[in-house]
Amino acid sequence: MWGLNLDDLKSQFGNELYRYCLDEARGFIDKKWLVDDGKCLKITDCGLFMSDAIMAQLMYVD
Repeated sequence: MWGLNLDDLKSQFGNELYRYCLDEARGFIDKKWLVDDGKCLKITDCGLFMSDAIMAQLMYVD
């Protein structure tokens, strides 16, 4: 299954944006739309229908 590799996220964008992404993802994880398996953030079947909203929320705008 594909997902957002958390190690890659941290190494490419730094700790600040890594924490931002995890903080923003928390609400979606609580709703069972995303799952954090410790290595990747993955969208669930239920989250698939909300994927555009999830992606928009995880993006950081400077």
